[in-house]
Order: sequence, then structure tokens, then C-alpha cells
Amino acid sequence: MKRAYVETFATQVLVALSYLLVFRVVAHQLGTTGFGEYALSRRTLALLSPLAVLNTDVALARFVAYSRGKAGRHSEAYLLSGVLIVAIDLVVLTLVLIGFRSFFASLFFGMSSYAILILPLPVMLVGIALHLIIYGDLRGRLSVRRANLLMLINQAAVPLIAAYTVRSVVGILLAIGLGWIIVSGAFFIVSPLKSDHIVDRARDLARYGVPRVPGDLLQLLLFALPGILTAHITDIGVAGIVAFGISLFGLAGSALAPVSFLLLPIAAAHVAAGSLDKLRRAVTKITLVTFACLVVGTVALEVFAGWLIIGYLGLAFKSGTPLFRALAIGIVPWGIYYVLKSVIDAAHLKAVNTRNMAVTFAAFVCGVGVVRLLGNGPLSVVIVLVVSLFILAALTIRDVYSGTRDRLPDPGMTLPDKAPAIS
Repeated sequence: MKRAYVETFATQVLVALSYLLVFRVVAHQLGTTGFGEYALSRRTLALLSPLAVLNTDVALARFVAYSRGKAGRHSEAYLLSGVLIVAIDLVVLTLVLIGFRSFFASLFFGMSSYAILILPLPVMLVGIALHLIIYGDLRGRLSVRRANLLMLINQAAVPLIAAYTVRSVVGILLAIGLGWIIVSGAFFIVSPLKSDHIVDRARDLARYGVPRVPGDLLQLLLFALPGILTAHITDIGVAGIVAFGISLFGLAGSALAPVSFLLLPIAAAHVAAGSLDKLRRAVTKITLVTFACLVVGTVALEVFAGWLIIGYLGLAFKSGTPLFRALAIGIVPWGIYYVLKSVIDAAHLKAVNTRNMAVTFAAFVCGVGVVRLLGNGPLSVVIVLVVSLFILAALTIRDVYSGTRDRLPDPGMTLPDKAPAIS
């Protein structure tokens, strides 16, 4: 377990470094305009990915692990079912994007003249969808090394090679998308496949994954709105500080990704095996360790906030330090949610995390409405966001422990003595 965590964490670090390096290479080779086009294209891809994948990757990880926890029944039939769902969805999404590319160019890039940047998106969406589907299947099988290898090649090596070898934004985007398709296709070919009950398995995955898509979109809005609201309340410079502070949540998520990666399939296997007491004890231990690490990290950010702002952004941004410090507090509840949401996804077929995110988003909107009526400034908006994240963490903890209470296993299933091992 520890070795798997270390390997996964190292992979995430390399992917993050590659991501930053690619932006630097693009800025150096293509200038300010090219950098902006590439950055907005990657942001657009991140926005469209949930619509392309429909949470099928998470559904695959959950159902494959759950099925293997029940003596491996149907576990090899889920991958083809996942590909079927995503293929149908991608056909529709591609037709919409290409057919209305001028509209989407104006929406995502500000001008219809950027319609050429829409053309690589379907290729990239196919590539990232196939990558996530294969990654979800490997995650469900606890094939950690193969999953990390796939992640390292696709998300670290492929973009870096494309950035160094191609001299246009459209070319780089196409090269990345094609690279993802080729690499993921190679992993798909060597994956264990069965076509038994493929339609039934696809129905299971869709019922699990699709209701979770609104939660992903609400999360994007929850983290986008504070910066937008701040820009309207004050100016773009202060909004930049808020956006920079919110990026801390992404960094925290990257650090905790290995825990979340392993916890979903392990929890699903324990739920399938009926060993809920063991799962509850493990979750409690993981939660306490995660909480301690998050508190230490938050305290460090609070102490060195001024130095970080001045050293990274410059002396002109020093006035934004209170906003940064307030946002840093939100790392604790966000980290708790980020880790424990995997347990909820394993224990509940219903989209419980989506419901909790909807409650959190509603609390944020109501809170912002109140502080705006009172005429308060951007710090109040940030405080409302942090309070909303604490609500999210509280709801998550409640549902984790309600979902791991003793309950009868599914009828007609033969349960194994133990969960599958990590490979």
C-alpha cells in the first residue's frame, strides 16, 4: 500500500512538472498569443471533459473493483461497456462542436475567428476519454503500476513531446490528442476483455456515472465564481489573487490524488466483500492522517503567505495577502472531501457527492447574496466559499459513516474472503 502510494504520488509530481514545463515551452516558442490560445484550449478541454466522459471512468473503477470483490463476476465486461457509452456520447459532442464551431469559438475564446481552435477539440476529447476509461479500468483492478505508466506517458510525455516538436497551437493540440489515442489504444488492446452482457453493464455504468456529471459542473462553478465576483466588486488584479489562492485547492488535490486513487477500488472491494468494519477503521485512520497533514500545510501557508505572495507575484500584490490566507483555510475541508468522496462513490450507487455539492453550491450562492446585500467586499466572498467547503466536508463525513454501516450483501452473490491485492 505504501509503495503504491509513493509510486502514484511520484507520477502525479512528474505530470504536474510536465504540465508547467509545456506552458513554458509554448510561451517561449509561440509568444503571448500562442500561449493564450493554448492555455484557453486546455481550459476548454477541462470544461468539456466531464461531458465527454460522463463519469464513466469513476463508474468503471467502482464496478470493476466491486465485481472483483465478488469473485470477479463480469469484471472484464465493463471496459467494452464503458467504451460503448463514451463512443456514443463523443459522436454527439463532436457533431455539436463542429456544427456550431463559430458559436463555441465566441463562447470559449471570445471571437468567432478562433473557430480553428475548435477543430482539434474532438480529437483531444476522444483521446482524453479513452485515457480516462482505460485508467478507470486499471484503477478498479488495482493495477497501480500500469495505471501510473499510462498516466506518465499520456499526461507527461505526450504533451511535452508535442510542445517541443510542433510549431503551431493547432498542431500541438492535434498531436497531443492523437498521442493520447495511440497510447491508450495500445493499453486497450492488451486489456482483458469480455463482451458478456455488454448492454446490461453499459446500463449499470450510465446509471452510476451520468447523475454525477452535474456535481462536476457545479464544482467548476464553485471555484470559478469567487474570482468572477471579485472582478466585478473590485478589479482584475484582486480577482487574480483570488484565482491564485483557489489554485491551492488544485495543488492539494494533486497531493491527495494517490490516496483517492487507491481508496475507491479498495473501498468498493470491501463493500462487495461485506467487510464494512474493516473499511470503517481504515477510513478513520486515513481521515485522521489526512486531517493532520492538511492542518500542518495550512499553518505553513498562513505563516509564509506574505513571503509567497511577494516572492511569486511581486510586491504590488502584497495587499492580497489576507485573501490568500482566508482561502488557505479552505484547504482543510476540501482535502477531507477530496479523499472521502471515493468512499462515498464506492458505498453508494446514488450520486450522493453530487447532492452534497449541490447543497454546498446553494449555500455559497445564498451566502454571497447576503454579503452583497450588506455591501461587503471580496474578503466576505472568500469567507463564504470557505464556510461552504466546511459544509461540504461535514456532509461528506456524515455520508461516509452512514454508507459503511453494517448491511446485507446483494442477494445471489458469492462473497470472497478478502479484497483483491494491489499489483
